[in-house]
Amino acid sequence: MKKLLVLGIVLLLGVTCAAKTNYFDDLYIGGDVTVIGTVTFADLDVVGDFSVTGNTDFNGATQLSDGSTSVRNVSAGFVSLEGPATRIGPSAATYMNIAVAATTGNTTITHVNGSTDLVTWTAAGGFDFVGAIALDAVTATGLDGPVGAVTPASGAFTTVAASDTATITYAAGSTALETSLDIDMTSSTVEANNYSIDADLTQGSVIDAAYLSRGNLQGIRTDCYAIGNIDHVYATRSGATMTMAANSETNQFYGGIFAASASGAFTLTLHDGLVGFQSTVTVDSGVTDVTGGLVTAAFFNSAPIGKNVTSPTYTVYLKSGGYTDFGQAIQIESSNLTAGMRIQVIDSFTAPIGLQFSTAGTGVLTADIELQNGETLDNATDGFINAQAPITSYAQSNLLNDRHRVTVAEINAGHELLPAIAGRAYRIVSVVAVAYGGAVGTTTTVDILGTQGTSSVKLVAYAQASLTRSAVLTSGGTGAAVLADGASFADCDANTAVTIGKTGGDADTATGVDVVITYVIE
Repeated sequence: MKKLLVLGIVLLLGVTCAAKTNYFDDLYIGGDVTVIGTVTFADLDVVGDFSVTGNTDFNGATQLSDGSTSVRNVSAGFVSLEGPATRIGPSAATYMNIAVAATTGNTTITHVNGSTDLVTWTAAGGFDFVGAIALDAVTATGLDGPVGAVTPASGAFTTVAASDTATITYAAGSTALETSLDIDMTSSTVEANNYSIDADLTQGSVIDAAYLSRGNLQGIRTDCYAIGNIDHVYATRSGATMTMAANSETNQFYGGIFAASASGAFTLTLHDGLVGFQSTVTVDSGVTDVTGGLVTAAFFNSAPIGKNVTSPTYTVYLKSGGYTDFGQAIQIESSNLTAGMRIQVIDSFTAPIGLQFSTAGTGVLTADIELQNGETLDNATDGFINAQAPITSYAQSNLLNDRHRVTVAEINAGHELLPAIAGRAYRIVSVVAVAYGGAVGTTTTVDILGTQGTSSVKLVAYAQASLTRSAVLTSGGTGAAVLADGASFADCDANTAVTIGKTGGDADTATGVDVVITYVIE
């Protein structure tokens, strides 16, 4: 029977081939079959191996190669998989779609319906991309930067996760200039702020840990580690340079700005300081010695100012305003100090002034210098230094002497001879008056006035008739009356001034009166 069935199939194939007919409604073959030529099957199911020599054309919507188990499609010369959109994936719902535009060849790869759509691509030998690359977001471990001129597209880098650190490692080894990170920028406009680097660090929340256990915030930290025999070591170097192409102007042209600012309606407790700039130098106690040059926590150098310009020039300029207590403070916290401040002229140079006190506009220096026990030195506007020293007893009194050339107009208006000193009192020892430019006329007396017991008193009253030109009148002498019982030479009230005035009509005729006053401050 089996022989008859096979013989029938063979006869059928022979007849069909003789008639050049290659269409079968149904065909079941239990063994191997080799078909040479063009064959059309309306529906073909193959169980076992299926080998085709020549071209194949499948027009059905779906071709399944054992869809329930894993298979291998193997080709020694497979070169093309063509289609406008090719899907690769475990099912019709979850897949990777590769779409290629027919005209431009632009390719779009899309991952569809995955729970994470994470792509892991492992290449032990590395990746080599040719052409421009635009990355919307990159989180990378061990990513080497591109070499050569690469211009990134505009946009922002994805925020780095809190547990990650962006690290740039550069292996040095050349004698030429070496830079681990080089950022160059040309601003497109000057009508806005321009930054080559803008780094912001914001504290995310208030930390409740104990003092000195809360960590630190450092916007930018740079460290430079040297091991010896090197010309210059700078942990940070910044400079502002203007090479003018025409006459120019600027508001603030600074090499660097450091600022610390506190705000908010709360109390800030300082365990060290609120400091805009701190500069520190350290020499470890284990160092054998440091020789040559200098060791300093701050070094300011104005030597590069190579031209005498109209604007005032300073090596250091301290601007004090607001509620500043001290423009400058030198806090001595070591007994190894030689001096709190030194002004030294070196080599063959000449400095016209070592230390200068001055005012501008209506500014006032109440005392030029105050010493540690309240002693003061000041210039009282007349070109003579006034030395004022507080004392605790008459035995410690230091005699002070001032000369004032007072015009008659100042006498008539009232003129201050010795200004009030907070917490201190004047005691007059002697007052000499000499009329100059003529005799004093019209007025009754020219008076030296003070305050005792909260009342104004005439410490000395010079009679008009005695104030003849060049006559020397001394307190207590002829024409120079003093208070009874020596009260003129007793202490005046603290915090009060000594002045000159007149009794009667305005003084005239004379140019003025020279007043030479000897006194102590108590």
